Formats: sequence, C-alpha cells, structure tokens
Amino acid sequence: MKIIRTRFTQEQYNEYIKRYTGDGSDHFADWQNRLIKEYKHWAIVKNLFPYDNIATVSHILITKRVVEFDWEKLSRDEQKELNRIKKDIRGKYDCILENLPTARSIPKHFHLHLLKIKDY
Repeated sequence: MKIIRTRFTQEQYNEYIKRYTGDGSDHFADWQNRLIKEYKHWAIVKNLFPYDNIATVSHILITKRVVEFDWEKLSRDEQKELNRIKKDIRGKYDCILENLPTARSIPKHFHLHLLKIKDY
C-alpha cells in the first residue's frame, strides 16, 4: 500500500510546481493511487497540497483525459457528466473552486477543487 503525504510546506509546493511546470509532466498521472471516487470521464482524488488553512476537506475533481484547463475544450460528455457530479456531491462539499488563469499552477490538466470549509 502506498502512503501519500498530504501536508506540505510552501517550499515543498513551490519545488513541486517548479519541477513539473513546462516539462510536459501530468501532475495527476498518479490519480488512481489517490482515488476517492471514479466516474466515467472524471475522478475525485486526494489533493497532495490541501487548503488546510481554510478547509477540513480538500479534494480535486479531475478529468480522466488530460485536457488543458479550458471549459471549451471539455467534450459534451464530460460537461454532461460534470453536471451530474455536481448534483452527486451536494452536501459532501461546501464549494467548488476554480482558480482563474493567473492563479493556476497546473493549467495543463483540467481540475476543480472540492472543499469543505472550516467553521470559525
């Protein structure tokens, strides 16, 4: 059984992004090892770099097909299934977070963050 660390420092995150940005690597190539729930075109996976400061749960919804983060590049089937997934996850998460282009550290694989926000 592979154990996945889920807590990283900002330095570790920066190094990870630096290592993989621009080299053509798929950041989610190991998605099956991080799987929480699988759909036909999508998967919910553990976030290696969770938003611990604001969330008690921090997962990522990814396309199984490697596709650039662009809504127009999703297939019709992917879009339909995404709408079904949104209904399926109601009550399990508080929000779906989409980073805008200036904040995307992984723009080459379409993904959305699924968060359960901390109570303050």
